[in-house]
Amino acid sequence: MKSFNKKNKIIITIITILLLFVGVYFVYSKSDDSEIVYFDNGIENENKENNNKEEKTKIEEHNKIIIHISGSVANEGILELDENSRISDAIEKAGGLKEGADLSQINLAYVLSDGIKIHIPNVNENEENKEDKTEIYINKESGVKTILEEEKEVKQDQLKLNQKININNADVKQLSQLPGIGEATAQKIIDYRKENGRFNSIEEIKNVKGIGDNKFEKIKEFVSVH
Repeated sequence: MKSFNKKNKIIITIITILLLFVGVYFVYSKSDDSEIVYFDNGIENENKENNNKEEKTKIEEHNKIIIHISGSVANEGILELDENSRISDAIEKAGGLKEGADLSQINLAYVLSDGIKIHIPNVNENEENKEDKTEIYINKESGVKTILEEEKEVKQDQLKLNQKININNADVKQLSQLPGIGEATAQKIIDYRKENGRFNSIEEIKNVKGIGDNKFEKIKEFVSVH
């Protein structure tokens, strides 16, 4: 009986030790699995966060537009604006208006689109172009067509003006061939000539009403006084 009890104790002790080992193994195994799952979840969360940042950046980039502003603003050039920005926003980002800027023909509430060009004129430009109406304030073209058209016009003008036009004896038809000079301005040149005599230099043509520095730069290569 005593021997039996001793054997039972030994068996119970062995079973208890085995159960203890199994329990410890189970606890550690579960702990390791939890750490792995936690690590995997961390990577998954990090990847999701990075993907969200990339998507947000793409959306932000998509919501930007690039425009070109020139004329009577503090800083002419290329601007990056938020989508649906207006001309007033572009002027503000360009540092504001210069003295003499003329907004009479500009719609400040105009909604801009990508690739557009805005030109803010000054009072003198508007006076020069009042009759000929050659100034374009908002250009929706991408730029390629505009450049090609300008090159074509220059070539045509050069063909017409193989010989410089003498502003001291040219008639309305001849003077109208000059870039940016319409019949009304051509007649003013002739009227000035009748009242004041011959032009002594090509620069003197700037005394004619409607011909300022900008227009003179366009025609100076094509005119002479003799």
